Amino acid sequence: MSADEPIPVASRQLDFLLADFGVLKAEIARRSGLQRVAVALYLGLVAAIAASLPEGKNLSFSDAGLWMGGFIALLFWCREQFEITRLGRLIRDRIGERASAILSVPKEYIVPSEAAASIDEGMDTATCRYHLVFMWLVFFVIPLLVTLHALWQRSAEVSRFYAWNTPTPYLAFVILLSIAGTVWLLARRVTVRG
Repeated sequence: MSADEPIPVASRQLDFLLADFGVLKAEIARRSGLQRVAVALYLGLVAAIAASLPEGKNLSFSDAGLWMGGFIALLFWCREQFEITRLGRLIRDRIGERASAILSVPKEYIVPSEAAASIDEGMDTATCRYHLVFMWLVFFVIPLLVTLHALWQRSAEVSRFYAWNTPTPYLAFVILLSIAGTVWLLARRVTVRG
């Protein structure tokens, strides 16, 4: 094809679809990286709070920070997961369908990572279960153990839960709301297939 000949419409469409595909895959990778960063920052918060327990820091503020940080990190993780799923569907339904029609091949051959059902079906169930256990462990069990340990260490502060002139009962309420939100997100949004 010489420089004077027009580029066929199908070829131009494929170029645009390929560019769109690259942008969407890069966005999926970026969001996946943000998920990892959010979990890593939260684990750093857990480590810092756990390390401060022996120093006698204020239990109420540390615990509130631990549970609120976990809830916010998990909420961010879930939001990014929804967006990653949406972008995957865009690739499958918009790019895969159109490229499939242009090339006259099934979309599973064009965008297998998004369209091939065999990939999802073939996913190792053990890997999915490890993900579920990891999320519950990181966002619920570890903070619960840190909280119970802190309460056991400072049983005198427990009596201040009813002292309305201190921040303790209000922080306890924030902690309970954060725990409820975390359990709800884990139960509803982090599944064996999630």
